[in-house]
Amino acid sequence: MSENEGGALDRLRGDLSLRRDGVAIVVDALLRQTVRDLVDPAVFVDVVSRAAEATFLERLLVEHLEPGVERVFDGLEGTTIGDLLPEGEGEAIEALVVEGNPPTLDWMVGAVDPDLFRRLFAPVWQDVLLRFVRKLPGLGGGLAGALTKMGDSAIGRFGRGVSGKVEAQMESTTSEFAKGLTHEVRLAITERLKSDEGQAIDAEIRRQVHARILETDAAVVLRDLDRLPRKELLRRMPLIVASNAKSDLGRALVRKEVEAFLAVEGEKTGHQVLEEAGVAPQVRAYLRVQAESLLGALFEDDAFATWITRWLQG
Repeated sequence: MSENEGGALDRLRGDLSLRRDGVAIVVDALLRQTVRDLVDPAVFVDVVSRAAEATFLERLLVEHLEPGVERVFDGLEGTTIGDLLPEGEGEAIEALVVEGNPPTLDWMVGAVDPDLFRRLFAPVWQDVLLRFVRKLPGLGGGLAGALTKMGDSAIGRFGRGVSGKVEAQMESTTSEFAKGLTHEVRLAITERLKSDEGQAIDAEIRRQVHARILETDAAVVLRDLDRLPRKELLRRMPLIVASNAKSDLGRALVRKEVEAFLAVEGEKTGHQVLEEAGVAPQVRAYLRVQAESLLGALFEDDAFATWITRWLQG
């Protein structure tokens, strides 16, 4: 290195103001580039397609996405959906949901063999009825009914008294059972789905639903889902996202994700990350083209020329 070269570098090392001015000129020149100048669609598509390798994507899933989801779950513990909405947004979304049209799911008609549902739920209704019958006094009042048929005899009068008491008990039992009917049905369904036969039928129903989804035109499914007030809901998202991003909870979640990312990738060089993605040569070549373009812009910048003169002449 010549004496002049060493002196120029020493001036750059020793003059903080000079370095900062130079960095500012380069950054400003970069920011003056249009997005179209910075983004090459052909290169972008090539990089994305090369990075979409199963091994690399699996690493992202295991090391970043899955732990990230768990961190979000933990961070939102104790927070209601309403807590995440700015004031008044809950009522606005409620109005959209109430007035909106739900998906018709017409494309699912006939997807599942009806006999599967009959086989699955017939034992449920039988179980519910048996639960009800077991709670009836005298198994439906059979004894009291027989006694009542004895007429005006002492036994008959006794029977009518017993019958009246049994009838009252039946009305009370029926009323109590009706109040807990939802619970009884839920119990019966739960027990049915836990049985071997119930699990086998449930699995077959799921297979048939899955088969219908796979054979249905994607546009048909999306149009059906689009019956929901998508545009209106999306218009409300900026306020919701902005409110949460600025909240203590939102800032804490973002910070955790950045720290978690750095814990995994922080000690790697940019080249190593790109190598893992299989795109290092493509990205390096692209960055060199962009750097040359930026350098050309700097050569046309009077401020840069002034800075270079200031640096070299001291």
